[in-house]
Amino acid sequence: MLTTLAIPLRIRPFREYDRMITLYTKEYGKMTVVGRGMQKVRSKLAGHVREGTLASVTFVNGKRFDTIIGATVEEWFPAISRDFHRLAVATSLLENYDRWMKEDFPALPAWELLVDS
Repeated sequence: MLTTLAIPLRIRPFREYDRMITLYTKEYGKMTVVGRGMQKVRSKLAGHVREGTLASVTFVNGKRFDTIIGATVEEWFPAISRDFHRLAVATSLLENYDRWMKEDFPALPAWELLVDS
């Protein structure tokens, strides 16, 4: 069981009730994990894992994918959701990190740039 700070870059449906989440973490760099049952109405994880929020994420290593077992929002940046221009810039930044960063390649300056931005 591993716990780290992470910013979800992309969340997409996976199977019937699961979600595939691309995270950028401080210690592990970019990684893809599965959130089991996150599309269910009563999911406890769904409210804590949102694109662009800073969260403390706990996950376990699996055979094919790592699985999130817990998450807590550390900071959610409300000014971004209120301003359309900031939201567009933040969305573009998250998409570029998802597109250009390599899996399992931690880069502390890239982490600091993402959190400060």
